[in-house]
Amino acid sequence: MAEMCYYYWLHGRQRPSFFYNMPSGEITIIRAFYELEIEGHLLG
Repeated sequence: MAEMCYYYWLHGRQRPSFFYNMPSGEITIIRAFYELEIEGHLLG
């Protein structure tokens, strides 16, 4: 989760504390999108 938090903080989207206060179900969904983005599927 630290990698995902850093990635979104680095790109100006969210602060890490935003993720730590989020319900686990929402984290699961965001993590799935993060993994797709890292793999390049969402970058075009």
